[in-house]
Amino acid sequence: AAAGPGHAADKLPARAAAAAGLGRALVDGLSYPPEAARAVEALMGDVVVCDGLDAALAAHARDAFGARFVTEDGCVVWPGGKVTLGAAAADDAEGVLARARRLDGLRARLAEADAARDSAQQASAAAEEALRQAQGESLRLSQELAELRGKTDAARADARRAEEKLAAVRREFEDIERQRAEAERTVAEARPSVEALEQRLAGLAQQLEDDTARLAEAQDAVVPLRKQAAQVRDALAEAKLKAATLAERETYTSRVADARAREIEQAAAADADAREGLLRKVVAQRRIEPLLAIMEELSDSARRRTRALEEAANAAQDAAGGMHQAANEARAAARSAHDAFDEANARMGQARVDKGRLEVQVEGAVNAIVHDCKVPLDHALALPALDDRGSVEDQAFKLRRRIANMGTINPDAADEYERLKERYDYLAAQLADLDGARRALGKIVRVIDARMKDDFVRTFDAVSKNFSEIFAVLFPGGSAELSLVDPDDLENTGVEVTAQPRGKRITKMMLMSGGEKSLTALALLFAVYRIRTTPFYILDEVEAALDDSNLRRLTSYLESLRDTTQLIMITHQRRTMEMADVLFGVSMQADGVTKVVSQKLEHALRHAE
Repeated sequence: AAAGPGHAADKLPARAAAAAGLGRALVDGLSYPPEAARAVEALMGDVVVCDGLDAALAAHARDAFGARFVTEDGCVVWPGGKVTLGAAAADDAEGVLARARRLDGLRARLAEADAARDSAQQASAAAEEALRQAQGESLRLSQELAELRGKTDAARADARRAEEKLAAVRREFEDIERQRAEAERTVAEARPSVEALEQRLAGLAQQLEDDTARLAEAQDAVVPLRKQAAQVRDALAEAKLKAATLAERETYTSRVADARAREIEQAAAADADAREGLLRKVVAQRRIEPLLAIMEELSDSARRRTRALEEAANAAQDAAGGMHQAANEARAAARSAHDAFDEANARMGQARVDKGRLEVQVEGAVNAIVHDCKVPLDHALALPALDDRGSVEDQAFKLRRRIANMGTINPDAADEYERLKERYDYLAAQLADLDGARRALGKIVRVIDARMKDDFVRTFDAVSKNFSEIFAVLFPGGSAELSLVDPDDLENTGVEVTAQPRGKRITKMMLMSGGEKSLTALALLFAVYRIRTTPFYILDEVEAALDDSNLRRLTSYLESLRDTTQLIMITHQRRTMEMADVLFGVSMQADGVTKVVSQKLEHALRHAE
């Protein structure tokens, strides 16, 4: 029974070539039992019968399926281009016995093929059993793979979060670097101003030195004036002392005047009393004048008596003269005591004035020490006496002048200083932390950059090597490589792709055909993903621009990927469909609704057999 058009053998190169009009498939002209189909197709599935050697050579030139082209006279054109001439062409007079011998040989080969088929069937049964076991193992591995993928996804999520954190840190680092660059630019812009200010500062320093010299001269000139001022202050103190003395004397004088006024008043009162007594005496005299006569008479007698008494009185007067002298001496002593009292009172007033002056000076000094200098009195009393009071007063004068030149004192300056110092310490600590973080981040970034550069170089070399190997498979005899535009600057370098198919000298990729560009791009894609195997590829009509020869090479390479990854392809090429395990077709129904049809080719082949 011959294999029909719907048989699984439609995938045979001979039938594909026959469908392309290159000749007749030899298997279509043979009759063989169904159990020998695999052996026959294995032996003759790529044989295409042509009318002659010229037709076979022409068909080989157009071949894209790897078929062998034969003629009825025994000539064979192999896929590699080799031509074998048949015996009929060499000697048309071959005998029937030779043909019989050849037929016997073919029957022997057919028996061997049957034996090989039986062993192949046994091997196929064992392979199917192994396949079932492999499918169970594949299911278990698929479960483990799913778990590993879940863990991988979690790890990728963690890595993505880490990358986001790293990106945030890099952005922060870039902001800090930008701020540093702005600060450096500001410093660079301000440097001319700083130089001008430094020159101006130097001039001001020179001017300050001149002013200092003039000030020293002025201070030297002021020293005599200060001495004069000290003398004036001393004179003023003496004048104040004299004024105080005079005030005390005035007080004493006022008291004396008050006393004398009181004595005068007393004398006036005594005089009034005396006048009143005199008046009374006059009145009495008038009253006693009549009696004077009598008194005269009596006086005469009294004179006589008086003379006697005078004599006695003279004697008494002599005695009273000594008493009067004693009284005068007592009066002189009283005047001397009064003068001594006045002198002692004056000295006491002077002492009171000196005491008042000293009290004023002491009180002023105590106030200056305690309130102005903020020094406890006990501590001040414990200090040694000054050796050179004049120099200390000059220094104090200079300090007071400097304080006066400083202007008004801010009472809140200390509190403001404490607040600003606390703020400065906090900002200094924060700045130190930021500087430490910047250095740590810079170190981390340098390590990461170095590692990324190493990984990039290693990955680039591996991709370049893979690209060369895959390109050599897709373009037999061709060469391709990847190169860096600027190997010294890996962060900003570009990548150049150099591809040279066999027999062509292409200087630019633009000179390639559309199929060559597609295959080159696929070679680069497969080279990149060979570094880290992907679980599946989705290819959308990647072979649309390929001719039969390039399509054959692409499908051959895709066959080598089927053991390590899964391929999902969208295609309109029949040859691509033939290599698939499962087909999904989308067709439009009469009502305009699309319908998806799926078919596993393995089941379809089994059903067809």
